[in-house]
Amino acid sequence: QEVYSLFQAWVEADAESVKDAETAEKFYWGEQWEKDLKDTLENQGRAALTINQIERMVDGLCGEQRQERTDLRYYPLEGGDQRVADILNHVSKHLLENCYYPREESKVFEDIVIAGRGCFNLYVDFKKNIQGEIRVERFPWADVVFGPHEKEDLSDCEGLIKHRMYSRARLKSMFPKLEGEISNI
Repeated sequence: QEVYSLFQAWVEADAESVKDAETAEKFYWGEQWEKDLKDTLENQGRAALTINQIERMVDGLCGEQRQERTDLRYYPLEGGDQRVADILNHVSKHLLENCYYPREESKVFEDIVIAGRGCFNLYVDFKKNIQGEIRVERFPWADVVFGPHEKEDLSDCEGLIKHRMYSRARLKSMFPKLEGEISNI
């Protein structure tokens, strides 16, 4: 109950930012007309003309990000640190390629450019390796609620809540032992 109350409070506090992001995303997809106004124009036999220059500009910027992407690099602070920096460079390159980080980074970059919000999900996957493999994926910005913060980079954010909506059928397949409880929700 405490987590749900916190979630509701943060959803309310973050509502304006989410609304702005949704509006920005509609503009990207060329959906600038409000439904009522568009219906009125169509009923009058008039065209609801949209000249979408935003999509072209965003796509160009995202293409440039993909072309100009660079590898993560570590540099030594002192003379004896060169070997450690080389090892870190090799390990991080291998790790990031294994989890398809460049692709996911580009998806998050596109979310940030379009909606002003972009999120990564970092976790350890134990499906193929008992020791675990580090995974990085884009997490839909609409499924993240940020806690109170003042700074745009969220460095002072009190926390965030990631959430996903699932059907009862999906929940039952994910948690077969809890099927009875899920049916009662």
